[in-house]
Amino acid sequence: MKILAAVSTCLLIFATSGAVAAQGPYATPGSQQQSVQPRLLEKNPVLVLQAGMDKLLDFLKRDYDERALAGFLSSEIAPSFDFTYMAKSAAGRYYRGMSKAQRERLEQKLQQMFLTSMADKLKRYDGQDVVYLPPRFMSFDRTTISALINNPGQYPGRIDFRVHLTSDGWKVYDIVAGGQSAIAYYRSYFRQAMRAQYRR
Repeated sequence: MKILAAVSTCLLIFATSGAVAAQGPYATPGSQQQSVQPRLLEKNPVLVLQAGMDKLLDFLKRDYDERALAGFLSSEIAPSFDFTYMAKSAAGRYYRGMSKAQRERLEQKLQQMFLTSMADKLKRYDGQDVVYLPPRFMSFDRTTISALINNPGQYPGRIDFRVHLTSDGWKVYDIVAGGQSAIAYYRSYFRQAMRAQYRR
């Protein structure tokens, strides 16, 4: 019962936190438990990512308000991310002790935090060009795709998209910017909150 109480407290903390990614190691998805259909292997993950990014950048060039941006990210961008894996990685060993409802709630809160942070950062976009580097495959179903954001008069900003192949196609499971991993932050934050709860 104590672990359930601790998890509930962490979920509340996740819901109210506005933190962004912090530096740290990241968890690799490992071998996919789901069967991957052969047709999915034919799709280039770079083209899949680029299509999503092009859709996002086209939207940002329009006149929009915060509500429209939030709705766009939720309906058009969120499906490209594996929030189930991200939540499982964030919870680590505590995930096994969580009920189905708690897991779903954690996933929803993590997605909400992630998209809120993304929306805040996207407000700074000012029409910069984006260049994609060749993917770096760790295995046939796991790769990292880097995008360079060209800022005039400055060094290009770099974003690494860590992507793996699921039964629903290529999904982003982590983003690294400036050496900072989003998923590493969520894992560190969750574990710190769990340890704080146990010390009470």
